[in-house]
Amino acid sequence: MSSSRDGFSLIEALIVIAVIATLSAMVIPNFLSTQATANEGAVISTLKTITTAQSNFKSRVVVDRDFDGDGEYGYFAELAGALAPRGRAEPIEPIILSQSFQLIENGAANRSGYLFKMSLPADDGSAAMEALEGGEDPANPSDSETSEAVWVCYAWPKVLGSTGTRTFVVNQAGDVLQTNNDGELQRYGGDDNPPPAAAAFTIPDRITSNIAVNRAGNDGGVWKPTR
Repeated sequence: MSSSRDGFSLIEALIVIAVIATLSAMVIPNFLSTQATANEGAVISTLKTITTAQSNFKSRVVVDRDFDGDGEYGYFAELAGALAPRGRAEPIEPIILSQSFQLIENGAANRSGYLFKMSLPADDGSAAMEALEGGEDPANPSDSETSEAVWVCYAWPKVLGSTGTRTFVVNQAGDVLQTNNDGELQRYGGDDNPPPAAAAFTIPDRITSNIAVNRAGNDGGVWKPTR
């Protein structure tokens, strides 16, 4: 009479667990790296889209608070139609930027594993960052004159090392720049976001100063054009 046994012995179960753990240690990092790379590619594309949206917003003269006929740049909530633009009673139609930028939390939009923050210049050239829930912050308003010429947007990983590694910046010039995000004052991720003038190199804390290209910015990181 033959006999059989059901299930695994303790040793067999431990061997299976060890094999699974070994395979996981090999596969998961590769998957995360592939996902992070895909996220970073999507971010570059999104920043280019934001640049086009800002150009359209300005050319349509959606905001012109000094009534000189020269349009100003906008905040995400204005571009995406979540809020009425400065000086207007109703949101724009049609919207210029994806509806995914209508939801602003802690002053940033969340997309492709990255956080995006828009800033316009205040009257002294410092950053008038988007309000916590979107649009202009009444406590730190943008300047009608310099907002016709300057804006800056940063994108950094929501979870550093998991959803992405590099940090990106673009402004009115339209060139998307990147940093490896490993400088002494960097390591941006989640709530640890880049200061508005992190990529500038001429005047600290002024987004109206030039962005560092192939050189160190105010945060010590080297900002290079994306490829």
